[in-house]
Amino acid sequence: MPHHNGLDLIRKVGELKPVAPPCLLITGHALEDEEEADQMAHLKAILPKPFRWQQLAVLIEKHWPADAGSPLRDGAVSLHR
Repeated sequence: MPHHNGLDLIRKVGELKPVAPPCLLITGHALEDEEEADQMAHLKAILPKPFRWQQLAVLIEKHWPADAGSPLRDGAVSLHR
């Protein structure tokens, strides 16, 4: 995403779809505007790189409960290599 970052993308999603699904931002860079990130209702978590798969799994379980349905639980995506 030349000239843009993950916060720009999440902001745009919020503009296009105000009732957007919860988002998880995985980033390799420090956030310059963490206050803005905190105000984005659908941004549920920020996971800095490098990360461990277990950290990602914990965030998924926390923000996407089992009864909500998710691609991970439906078998569409696997965290196992």
